[in-house]
Amino acid sequence: MGLKGIVLLISTIAFSETESHQRNNTISAKNQSDNYVVLYLMEQVFAMKPRIASLEKEINNMELTINRQKNKIKILQNRKEFRCESGMVKHHNFPSPPWPYKLGVTFKTPFQNAPTVTQGLTMLDSSRSTNVRINSIVHKVTNKGFEAYLHTWTDTILYGAFITWMACGY
Repeated sequence: MGLKGIVLLISTIAFSETESHQRNNTISAKNQSDNYVVLYLMEQVFAMKPRIASLEKEINNMELTINRQKNKIKILQNRKEFRCESGMVKHHNFPSPPWPYKLGVTFKTPFQNAPTVTQGLTMLDSSRSTNVRINSIVHKVTNKGFEAYLHTWTDTILYGAFITWMACGY
């Protein structure tokens, strides 16, 4: 029963008591006391009205917050799994191996889409008698793998090079 129902009930009781006493035209001290109690209760209910309104507003705010949190949980549950995989491409020999060197790399677990692949040169073994020129390229990236390409140019004598790579995506 809401606030309006309580007020209506108390009002009905108060007025019915007053009407029956007026008909009889004999208001006893007990009935007067009962009317004071009813009026006191009505005053208390009306005094609580602002607090009840405040609590109702607080409940509405909490329900909004709960709904927002439920939506966030739903989004997190439906998100794709972001992951990374890494490895190394090595080409090394003495005397100098043939250049350019191309190697197909296959991911252990395919990604849902082509990931972003980064790479860095981690080892270089070259002759000190010539200039060192090397280029390392990652290309033809798919959700299943990519090609790593190492090459030199001009008179560079290169015995080996390693690149470390990392693929990240969904």
